[in-house]
Amino acid sequence: MSETAADTQPEGAVRSADIIPFPVKVLSITVQLVPPATAPSYDAASLEPSERLKRALETLNAALAEQKRAVSDWRGTLVDLGDSVSGLGSSLQRLNDRLEDVKQQTKG
Repeated sequence: MSETAADTQPEGAVRSADIIPFPVKVLSITVQLVPPATAPSYDAASLEPSERLKRALETLNAALAEQKRAVSDWRGTLVDLGDSVSGLGSSLQRLNDRLEDVKQQTKG
């Protein structure tokens, strides 16, 4: 059985705040290991070598286009992450400034 903060408080201690847990974001990653449904199904052995090469190149081009979209999405996510980190840095700097003000007020 796990202990809570209330279970570990010293006797006579007054609980002054409720701890609110951070929300957890669940990331969903999908990996496609099979050709897309739009790819034509065929018996490769029954095709001419030039037709097999043509179809292989079409499939490769489709995969590269999909990868290009995925990289673009990833870059967009990195930009969002950069914005969040920058905002966090600004917030921490403001907090640091306020704490410094409090420190100066309590000294004097």
